[in-house]
Amino acid sequence: MTRLAASASTRLESTGSPPLVCPLPSRSALSLRGSEASALLQGLVTNDLRHLDDRLPGAQDLALQQEPVAAPGVKQASDRRAIYALFLNTAGRVLFDALVFSDREDPDRLVLDCHKDVAEKVAKHLKMYKLRRKVDIEVVQGAKAVAVLNNSDGGNKEKLRVRLSQGAVFSVDPRLPALGHRFVLPPASGEDNPFGPGFSQGSESDYDSLRHQLGVSEGPHEMPPGKCFPLEYNADYLHGVSFHKGCYIGQELTARYSKFPFLHIAIQNFKLIVSESTTRALFARGSCPSHWTARQIAISTQTLSTRRAGGWASLGGCGGGRRWG
Repeated sequence: MTRLAASASTRLESTGSPPLVCPLPSRSALSLRGSEASALLQGLVTNDLRHLDDRLPGAQDLALQQEPVAAPGVKQASDRRAIYALFLNTAGRVLFDALVFSDREDPDRLVLDCHKDVAEKVAKHLKMYKLRRKVDIEVVQGAKAVAVLNNSDGGNKEKLRVRLSQGAVFSVDPRLPALGHRFVLPPASGEDNPFGPGFSQGSESDYDSLRHQLGVSEGPHEMPPGKCFPLEYNADYLHGVSFHKGCYIGQELTARYSKFPFLHIAIQNFKLIVSESTTRALFARGSCPSHWTARQIAISTQTLSTRRAGGWASLGGCGGGRRWG
């Protein structure tokens, strides 16, 4: 698997097939700079910022009950400099999801990797709760998000160099090791292509395909803002919810929801094979939209006689599905 070292010129260790570099144009970046940036986020997101900032109260005594599962070869804490987190409303429903990176060179700076369609809304949300805190919040125009997927099939290890300019942040993906590494590159990057020889060029569809196979949802089109709970999208299994950090917006509902013996709705990866006639009947009104609502999925699964059995449904190759208990 891959291993990342903390340096301006870092190395990826690959086995077998070369890593796949996937630019993510649908993602945007926000910069939070200031001595109280971590404290601001600590009261707004589901995860614990003490994993990134040991200056927060209680960080020294924190038992890392939610430490992300390390990929083989990823053993140092410096290899994991990001957390997965969600912003909730007061009713405990998801507003936004993001990857939060710490800057190895600037301890007062955090970088949020979120969907570009909600970047301005996230900035507005943060500014609303900023009050008098000393934090500068801005959407970083032109920042580039990149996923590097490790196509490991076993074999000889090879060290590959990545040249990173100042301001770049990176980490093993905190949700699942199988999602590889995530980079956020600054707009004025000194290197047009920091990934040198030994890497294969991929696309966002390659990343989305892998993410869908793993049952990982992200962005407002897959997680409708204000309409779903974080545990319905497996945020706890993806190391995105802390049940020991204390209060944050939506915490009470999230804690209560976690006590339920089972979830009526939860995202699962799936593969469904149906006849051509059934497919035509399901999508007679046109091609399948990228993401369906829960009601539309429920109707379609009833059509396939799987809803009451608690089965899975795929809608024309869409990237998410829901399971009913």
